[in-house]
Amino acid sequence: MFVMEDEKSQVIGADQCSTCDCQEAIDSCPVSAISLSEDNQ
Repeated sequence: MFVMEDEKSQVIGADQCSTCDCQEAIDSCPVSAISLSEDNQ
């Protein structure tokens, strides 16, 4: 699930998704628009 904040989307409840592969999504994004931050900022 995503939420919009400051014109950016953030994943919420990522720990509840057992079928997601966030790193694969990051690696396959053709415009490098996806990033991962562990600090929730």
